[in-house]
Amino acid sequence: MLAYAGKVFSIPAKLRRVSDQRPKPQIPTFRALFPLLIMFLGRFGSLNSLEKTRKGRDWKQILDGGELPSADTVGRIAAQVDPQGLRGIMVDFCRDLRKNKALPKLGGDLVALVFDGHESMTSYRRHCPECLQREVETTKGRQIQYYHRFVFCSLVGKNFHLLIDVEPIQPGEGEVVTARRLLDRVHPLYSRAYDIVLGDALYLEGPFFQEVIDRGKDVLAVLKREDLNLFHDAEALFAEMDPVVFKRRGRLHRVWDLSGFTSFSTVKRSLRVVKSVETYSIKRQLSGEFEEQVTRWMWATTISLEEVGTKDIVEVGHSRWDIENQGFNEGVNHYQIDHVYRHEPNAMVVIYLLAMLAMNLFVTFYRRNLKPEVRDRFSRLDVSRMVQATLYAGLVPDPAPG
Repeated sequence: MLAYAGKVFSIPAKLRRVSDQRPKPQIPTFRALFPLLIMFLGRFGSLNSLEKTRKGRDWKQILDGGELPSADTVGRIAAQVDPQGLRGIMVDFCRDLRKNKALPKLGGDLVALVFDGHESMTSYRRHCPECLQREVETTKGRQIQYYHRFVFCSLVGKNFHLLIDVEPIQPGEGEVVTARRLLDRVHPLYSRAYDIVLGDALYLEGPFFQEVIDRGKDVLAVLKREDLNLFHDAEALFAEMDPVVFKRRGRLHRVWDLSGFTSFSTVKRSLRVVKSVETYSIKRQLSGEFEEQVTRWMWATTISLEEVGTKDIVEVGHSRWDIENQGFNEGVNHYQIDHVYRHEPNAMVVIYLLAMLAMNLFVTFYRRNLKPEVRDRFSRLDVSRMVQATLYAGLVPDPAPG
């Protein structure tokens, strides 16, 4: 695992294709950040935990004869490094996966670029110039709460999810405005890697849709605002139609699918609206009884029925949740990406990028480099523990012969 990560993060070999758009980082700085990548691969949880392995016998080999920097040093360097170099490594990594056909597509032969916002931390005392602020009611009365919020984007296909970039939301700025800025940076680098842009209900707005359309891509967003004419027009027409019925992943879907809507006047293109009513059963843990659940989804999209059929568009619409399930949930619960390793704006972006790269490296190594027999025997957590065990080796002397 460490050797595999070293190849992707190698210095200076992996910088050979860094273009003028992705400035070449300082090599000593990147060498100092490599332990952060290992911290996430081994799921140590904190720089202080990683620092306990400082006298391990393998660090000199991993760092080409260097020593593991202290936690304070790593945090200080993360605040100084240019994140563009890390983005360049991420681009190269994703390009290699595409060349090796390691990114299977969704239904309709699509790969989606998914945008979503995520709040990373809150505090009533510690803050920086780029902290967002809000007043909240507490037991001590109304207080100003400081927090950071970011927009993440990821490439999503069938059974794969790669977080590729992040952009902080600035004070006084909305999530979609930040997402448009992020799209401006991501599109030139990944334009051949994705086919459609996905977002939640916030992203169903004219400027965002039109910007994606102008770039030659399709877009899909959740439609749930009942005050929109598009919502009422679609519901009125669906009431006069019979749904398409099919089963998908244990759920019974009743789906209405219509194109040609022009009631979203701020988009210079007619839209297609898809509604899915899904019925499924869950087993209650306490009683052991099965209970029927019904959920309703609606999406608005620019992609035509001829390009992507009804069943496939439902799969594409639901794939937006992969950034929640495979992105944020896994990152927070298993990689501790929301831990504030250093409360400084640049450091937070750099550390997020390193965490994302580690998550992508880990899942690629696990799925593509390990044989099925090994995966059946060892979980991802087991492999992370092996990384930890490698670094702890040599810290405790072997017992004296008896």
